[in-house]
Amino acid sequence: MKKFVFTLERMLAYQEQNLEKEKGILARITAERDKLEEDRRDKELRIRHIQEDIGQRQIQGTTVFILKGCYSVLEGARIRLEEIETELARTQARMEKQRHVVTEASQEVKKLEKLKEK
Repeated sequence: MKKFVFTLERMLAYQEQNLEKEKGILARITAERDKLEEDRRDKELRIRHIQEDIGQRQIQGTTVFILKGCYSVLEGARIRLEEIETELARTQARMEKQRHVVTEASQEVKKLEKLKEK
């Protein structure tokens, strides 16, 4: 009796390789999202510290120039926080698209594996 040879073996190997590549891309996007979330938390903490510092300076009494400087630093931190949140939203959208790609690639591999089993 002749041994069964799965003729789509090369296609299966290609699809598995493609799946791994897509998973790697998803992992990089996830790491980027995690870094942006950490940056966002850091900026929020920085803003709170600046606001506390402004409050302390106002209580103690300080010059208008120092307060103006503090408010400009605060505004810069808020602008950067908005930029981070925009980047985070874009990264989330890219991540969702990549999850869809990974799901499709996984389904292709499963189809070929089922064919091989039969």
